Amino acid sequence: MEHVRGRYKIFARETDADFIKELSYKSGVDESLVETIISQINRINNENFCSDTELMALQRNIEDFHNNE
Repeated sequence: MEHVRGRYKIFARETDADFIKELSYKSGVDESLVETIISQINRINNENFCSDTELMALQRNIEDFHNNE
């Protein structure tokens, strides 16, 4: 989120559909990838647990996001 605030000047409190659309538009990254990353982050935050597999999938998606900016 720090990257999003600093680079795209998006200061949303909620990671809702409007946030996803705005980030996708400003970053040029496909909306489905942004939605996937947000869903993964929210799931991890809500469960307070992350398996190695989930963490690796999140990392791959974040790398894809950065590669497509």
